[in-house]
Amino acid sequence: YPAKAIPIQVEIAASWNESSNPSIKLMHCFFNANIENGKTDAYILKLSNDSIPAANQNKLNVQLSSGRRLRAGDTLVQSEVLTIQNNRLAFTVDQDFKGISNLSIGGKSLISARSHAHSGPFITIDSETYYSSKHCIVAIETLGENLIVIRVEGQYYNTAGAPRHKYITRIFAYSNS
Repeated sequence: YPAKAIPIQVEIAASWNESSNPSIKLMHCFFNANIENGKTDAYILKLSNDSIPAANQNKLNVQLSSGRRLRAGDTLVQSEVLTIQNNRLAFTVDQDFKGISNLSIGGKSLISARSHAHSGPFITIDSETYYSSKHCIVAIETLGENLIVIRVEGQYYNTAGAPRHKYITRIFAYSNS
């Protein structure tokens, strides 16, 4: 096969327990596969010190409304809005999680901002509807040029404020979504 280098984002998920020389036991590799419909292709992971020129990448553009630099492990603070964009997709997530807001694909708006208290995620149990809380923990689990994973932890409450179920949800956005 003729080799073609592509950008890749790696995440070490587990290591062998060798304190003097720890080695990788499990590694996640994130890259954009460009395979024609009905065809197959092979990808080979090869260690290299070469970098892929930025012009060949469709990087994710991730910004916080506060201007604070974002790192994996960070959580959003009150009133912060996270904006994720690539060349096709754009959306926002805020600390008072009401789902994905301001979603547009190819410049066409599909979801606008959600400000109503009873918008966003909900569940219905025994004819009673429970809505997502205003006090969610929105954290960045993975952050790189090819992938961002946003983890949201919260709890559902009914309209009277009684709590029901806790939840965790994850939003995955890829550079070539």
